[in-house]
Amino acid sequence: MRRPAVMEAVARLLAASCVALAALPFAPIPAAASLVSATGTTVVIPVVAQTGSFVSEILVHSPGGTAATLSVTFHEATGSATPGSKACAPVVVQPGRVASFGLNAQCSLGPGSHFGMLEIADAASPRATLVQAYSRTSNLQGQGFSVEGYPIGVFSGAIGVVTGLRRQAAAPNYQTNCFVGALSEPIEYQITLKSNPGSATLGTPITGTLSAWQMRRVLDVFGPAGVNASAGDHSNVTAEFRQTGPGNPAYVGFCTVQESVTFGADFRIARNIQADDQTRYRSLAYGHNGSGNLTTPAQIVAAGEKNVHVSNVRPPDNLRCETVGPNAGVLEIRAMTTTGVLLGGGSNSPSAAFATGPRGAFSGAAPSIHFEVSVREGASPAYPVSYGLTCTSGNGMGWPWWWRRRSDDF
Repeated sequence: MRRPAVMEAVARLLAASCVALAALPFAPIPAAASLVSATGTTVVIPVVAQTGSFVSEILVHSPGGTAATLSVTFHEATGSATPGSKACAPVVVQPGRVASFGLNAQCSLGPGSHFGMLEIADAASPRATLVQAYSRTSNLQGQGFSVEGYPIGVFSGAIGVVTGLRRQAAAPNYQTNCFVGALSEPIEYQITLKSNPGSATLGTPITGTLSAWQMRRVLDVFGPAGVNASAGDHSNVTAEFRQTGPGNPAYVGFCTVQESVTFGADFRIARNIQADDQTRYRSLAYGHNGSGNLTTPAQIVAAGEKNVHVSNVRPPDNLRCETVGPNAGVLEIRAMTTTGVLLGGGSNSPSAAFATGPRGAFSGAAPSIHFEVSVREGASPAYPVSYGLTCTSGNGMGWPWWWRRRSDDF
């Protein structure tokens, strides 16, 4: 992935981020996928509900050492009874404890079918108290589904996909519904359904715009109100979400699959590969355009020097960085811990590939790694020697910022 030009310029200067909520009973399902680090001063629960048959209970936790007053805002979706953002009563959570509340009582929603996103945040300004949140939506028999709260900063404008969607006319009559929501700024979006295998587009992509904190539900995404796919059953279909407007603002995308025998349903959030997050690149092109053509490269300015680039990684992981550009043949690269332990690459090596080992090897941290680049012994290039880097990471690594010059020692 090419790094935005403005950020490459900075690097150069240094060198020289449901369910269809109808009134239907739902069978128990597993909790939604979540992040291990699901804590923030603002968290978003992608969907909660208050209908004639279903109610949402929300649980909030304050992991800090002091009591917290949390603001609660319900962003009701279009097509719901009273769309729009609603300030609900605040919630007080004692230090280290959990408080629970019902959506209807907290937000005074009144009659009708209500569903949408829930925003929970530290009520103080500036926000400093950390919050964790979880929701359970169920009917009178206790059947329902769970959705975790996500820190608002984990959402991005990157392409996201939801897999395994289906439509089936025969029992148990599967139906898929997809939702898209804007967060704190407007978005333009596109939802495309693709078959598997083959990735052929089904029907016509769904497009639209949403204002800040607005959500749209596409009920029966295969049907006429959705992509209007060809008649008949479809299975193992992928929904691709795209934010198509300027600035690439963050959004929430997810789909649900429900069936009409036991009325079971699930929650599948859209997942991305590249998260528009300079701390989580799974592939990156530093100083070049992704095809090896240098744009704003790093430079070794004099003989006997090396450049040190710094990146954070998340063990256990497998990583690889290699030099790129016309001078790659005279360069060498190695990966080192901050304490001087060689991880990969070395003298005359064009690449540094390594496995980090387990998290415990770094005291549980996401450590900084040094990628060092120098001219090979015996080579006599013209200085300065320009180069780029191409790196890959399974868990996502930080941008390999140029840190400083050092004397060449390998």
